Amino acid sequence: MSLFFDLKAEHQDAVLRNSNYLRGIRIHRNAHPEASSQNIASLRGSAGVVSDDLNNVKSGIEVISTSSERDFKYIQHGWTKASVAVQPPGIRVIAEPSKWEFPPAASGTGTGKLVYTTARYLIPRATIRMDVEDLRPTNGFVDSVNVALAQGDRASKLGELRRVFERWGHVITTRFEVGCSLVTTCTEIIPSMEEQQDVEETLQARLSALMRLVQPKDESDKPILLDLSAKGGHTDSLATMDIRSWLSSTGDPSLWRVIRVSEVAPTIDLLDAPLRTAINDLYPSPVYDLPSRISAWKTKCSVETPLNIDVSQSLTISAWVCSGDWNESRRCFLSLESPATPFSIIWLGSYCKDWEKDAPLYAFLAFDSTKEDQVVMNAEVAPQAVVRGAWTHIVFVQRWGEPQHRDKWMLYVNGTKTASKLISSPLPQLPNVSVVVGRGKYKGRKVHGWYGQVENVKVYQHVLSNDEIKAEGDPQRKPLPGDCSVEEQLQPQESRSQLSV
Repeated sequence: MSLFFDLKAEHQDAVLRNSNYLRGIRIHRNAHPEASSQNIASLRGSAGVVSDDLNNVKSGIEVISTSSERDFKYIQHGWTKASVAVQPPGIRVIAEPSKWEFPPAASGTGTGKLVYTTARYLIPRATIRMDVEDLRPTNGFVDSVNVALAQGDRASKLGELRRVFERWGHVITTRFEVGCSLVTTCTEIIPSMEEQQDVEETLQARLSALMRLVQPKDESDKPILLDLSAKGGHTDSLATMDIRSWLSSTGDPSLWRVIRVSEVAPTIDLLDAPLRTAINDLYPSPVYDLPSRISAWKTKCSVETPLNIDVSQSLTISAWVCSGDWNESRRCFLSLESPATPFSIIWLGSYCKDWEKDAPLYAFLAFDSTKEDQVVMNAEVAPQAVVRGAWTHIVFVQRWGEPQHRDKWMLYVNGTKTASKLISSPLPQLPNVSVVVGRGKYKGRKVHGWYGQVENVKVYQHVLSNDEIKAEGDPQRKPLPGDCSVEEQLQPQESRSQLSV
């Protein structure tokens, strides 16, 4: 029997009420998760919550690192990486890279990637689970969705849906643990995986030592100073680092809070199939979305992520880029690659033949995967070149096999089509495709590192319309927070290989 069901009925109600278990959670790009002020669902009929047995689960420390500032803010609040990765309609979730590349000489030079590390001391008391099938959406939520879908055009529907989700929430928690927790964090530029592991072990050891001081061996034990935040228990006692008092309060069910969010579901999963389909059809979902910034000043930085895409079918690649000075002929900001070919399948970047500061945009396409780049698209249309120090929106499109359209490759710069080429066959179908931001691949070598910044990268398994491309390249769009200057005297101290949001 779970400890939860051992509680009195009023204590069970208090635990569930304090967990906001039937409320939607608003997902924000640059803020922590926020519960809606009203319930979005109720339990159907005799359905109820399920609580797992935690009698044998002991308190302990878990450490999680991420290179995403947005993920970091959620992990601090107990979310796991799996729950953070859930992507409801209209919410762009950062794709956590599976592989980072550090400059070979990065160690000790102050370069590397920006890593956010969280250590959590957890005292779990109960795990609460709910099946989405056992939840009924409230009439207010359903009515709001119907009103949004009844709007005249797509833009109006999307605008109204955005307001619906802001009010009711984007996701609902379906599995979470309640109890009490202490959290400490650190943020550092880390040059290698080995040093990242050292940071994690050090933070865990310091938090562990702090908890051991609850029962000091002798008077020589001194308090360890850490910036702590708490969920549950009497948090006031932490102002004086009185860990004993805080621990003594963790047995009170009225003070239990959600300390880990293991599973969430999009709130549209509460709706019936026709409504879900109508909502999903409004959003052109990318197969890859990196709404963050890769910076590579002075050093070369790239990030590689496996991509579930068929490059022999229609596709669209969209990215914002800002370039610095050129000290080699080719600079690649994005490459699609496969172990089956020694060259980039698609290579997007600048090709500076005469060492100009403002270099034209090129796309190199490995039409024959066994040979060197054979097809070149040059988008040098003044003044549409990739201008040094200016943010430029780049889109590559492969259209293939679509009725009433000619098969072609197209390049767009700042919303304008600057190059196109009719094709008789698409790019070859290749296995294990990855998207690489920040470099290219040539004769099996990782080369042509981009000097500058790349952000808001998307890959679609379909062709975006001209209006959608123009919307992505809206000239009124503001770059992400952070420096984008390439003037030497204006480069900030943190201008190094990093990922920032």
